[in-house]
Amino acid sequence: MASVFISYTNRGGEPEGGREGEGLIWARRIAAWLREWGYESLFLDKDPNDGIAPGADWRGELISQLRRSRAVIAVCTPEYQTSPWCMAELGIALDRGKLLIPLQLGGPDVVPLLLQDRQAIQL
Repeated sequence: MASVFISYTNRGGEPEGGREGEGLIWARRIAAWLREWGYESLFLDKDPNDGIAPGADWRGELISQLRRSRAVIAVCTPEYQTSPWCMAELGIALDRGKLLIPLQLGGPDVVPLLLQDRQAIQL
């Protein structure tokens, strides 16, 4: 079970050029920092070891991991609040009473309305 679920969007990347979006870059950094600090139970869907395996039902796995998590770190980029999946993740987390930690990458307008009652951490 993942204790920490990292929510982000890769929108803003350039898939045809092989570049990753700012959200995924920061999500990977955060996962690495958490592991350095001793957090072993975390979920990042694109993690090569603990993420979603090729061919797996990615929607089902995201929802399952999110429901079992204790906290959600939301990597809020300009594209985050326009992602239907990110907003669905936040909705599930709010419904389940998860600890929500917004990380703000940019101005205050990057934090979605669903998280504006939470203290954000500016990166």
